[in-house]
Amino acid sequence: MLFPSKYKLAMIKSTIIKTMIFLLVPLYSVWAQRGFKVTNGEKRLALVMGNAAYQSTSPLANPVNDARSVASALKSIGFEVIKVENASLSDMKRKVDDFGVKLKDYDVGLFYYAGHGIQSRGNNYLVPVEANLVNERQVEYDCIRADRVLSFMEDARSKVNIVVLDACRNNPFERSWTRSTAGNGLAFMNAPSGSLIAYATSPGSTASDGTGSNGLYTEALLQELYTPDITILQMFQRVRAKVVDKSGGKQIPWESSALTGDFFFAGKNTVPINNNNNNVITKNTNNTYDNYKDNSFKASWKTENGKYWLYINGKHSSGTKSTYVGDDVIVYDPNTKTNYMMYGYRNNIDGVEREAVPIYSPSSAFYRSKDGSYWFYLKGSRKSGTKSAWVGNSLLVYEPESGKHFLLKDYKFRNDNKIYPAEEEFSRTNAFWRQKDGSYWFYFKGEHISGTKNRWSGDDLIVTNPNTGKEYLLEDYKQRDDNQLREAVEYRQY
Repeated sequence: MLFPSKYKLAMIKSTIIKTMIFLLVPLYSVWAQRGFKVTNGEKRLALVMGNAAYQSTSPLANPVNDARSVASALKSIGFEVIKVENASLSDMKRKVDDFGVKLKDYDVGLFYYAGHGIQSRGNNYLVPVEANLVNERQVEYDCIRADRVLSFMEDARSKVNIVVLDACRNNPFERSWTRSTAGNGLAFMNAPSGSLIAYATSPGSTASDGTGSNGLYTEALLQELYTPDITILQMFQRVRAKVVDKSGGKQIPWESSALTGDFFFAGKNTVPINNNNNNVITKNTNNTYDNYKDNSFKASWKTENGKYWLYINGKHSSGTKSTYVGDDVIVYDPNTKTNYMMYGYRNNIDGVEREAVPIYSPSSAFYRSKDGSYWFYLKGSRKSGTKSAWVGNSLLVYEPESGKHFLLKDYKFRNDNKIYPAEEEFSRTNAFWRQKDGSYWFYFKGEHISGTKNRWSGDDLIVTNPNTGKEYLLEDYKQRDDNQLREAVEYRQY
């Protein structure tokens, strides 16, 4: 959208302190004419960042909590989520780049950031936790530009792209700058056609952090994100009403929309999650998976003479893949990109049509464990030849056919033969690391590698894999004593 120069200047001067930007890009030009409706049938990928532990200024209270809450919410409505907390500049750049590369295989992309965000010379920057911006010249080099994400999203050509910037605080470094061209809050950003820009508060006003574990605006967003069968515009109207009410009219969110169609976060008839225990309500009490896909697709099955038929909305679905899960069968339907359970398959070969229960994992991967052994399933196929290693109470699994890593969370406590979702862990190098109490664990292709050699490089640790001779960088090692699994980067890239 183009504005006369006087209006553009006015908007730049009146940019708000807390901003959320939603960009929806239609796939084909005909959609711009007719509009479009996207349900939960597409593949969704999100990168969620929360920066709070700033080292050169006062730490923030809610960004990490906000990021964790948003990540959990997005998972429950069909997003595969990459979550990053208290990230350094190199962490932020690498995760954004990885996200942009991976997004090419997805239909919907979403980026969420909570933490300090500042503008400088008309550009918006996201501030890493180690930044110490003594003068404004450092911003360009020591922070990451927000439009870096937009560039990757446009290159990925995914159907829908969403960017959420929750940077509601004043610039904490500006007082030490002798001269500043920066304005308050974030600068106005032009969005492509088919976009919606949603602001946490009106121009020139301050957004509240809230008194709880989440910011006021994010809290309202989380309450409405699960609501089925409402468009983005309808959802933000409901969010605005909540924020206005809770702030006593002091904070009034607003939106600027150039949408040409509808996008539904939760779709129709989505089963809500119970936020108290993170378990979902399902029709079948035998289901133990943590995420449940919306039931827009009515699925059923029957079997005769050793063959099965899967029906989606009454029509036979071809090209499915399936395998036994005990007495049941898991089947993956490539048309709806959904896994379904045929409960009691072995005992129901009578040709009677029964309900196929959808189960959801962002990675389309599941696992079950019994008597110290595990079974791993990916898109309806049981995968053999996997390699695994302990990551605390979880298990890191490498599946060689796909070349992907998966985390079987809480594996040690789930030796009950029930099926659970497996989370994909992304690494360009097939290498990971974690650190706790001054000791580190190094993983390569699903195996814990012992006998590594290491040397310091500033705050980083360089580790040599004795099996390959390659060196890997454990970035910001001294600040990462939190037992979190992270990608190890080949040292030769630097």
